[in-house]
Amino acid sequence: RPKATRASATSLANAVDFEAALRAPGDTAEKLFELANKPAVRFSIAGGYVQVAQDRSTTEHSGGVVWETAFFLARYLEQHVLPERRPNGDRRLRVVELGSGCGLLGLALARLDCK
Repeated sequence: RPKATRASATSLANAVDFEAALRAPGDTAEKLFELANKPAVRFSIAGGYVQVAQDRSTTEHSGGVVWETAFFLARYLEQHVLPERRPNGDRRLRVVELGSGCGLLGLALARLDCK
C-alpha cells in the first residue's frame, strides 16, 4: 500500500479539475490523456469533490493513475442508477469496487453514500 508523502500533499493542492479539463477546447481523448499525466486530479460529485494524487512512475501495477472510465462510471451511477435504486433515500446501496486505477470510483461511491 503506497504511503502518503509530502510530494503527494503538494500535488493535491494543485489538482486539475476533471470537468474544467473536459470543457476546454480540443479532442476529448487528448484531454483524458493529459489528465492521466497530471500529478493530481479533482472530481466533483455529490456536492463535494474527491481528489486523487497520481503516480505515473509506477510500473509494477496499474494503480498509479485514475482510469478514464472511473470518471464516467461515477457520473453515470450518480445521475442514473442511484436515484432509481434509492428514490426515497432510505437504503444505502452496497457496492464492491474491485480496484482499478487509483480508487477514484470507490471514493466517489463513498461520497454518494454507498456502503
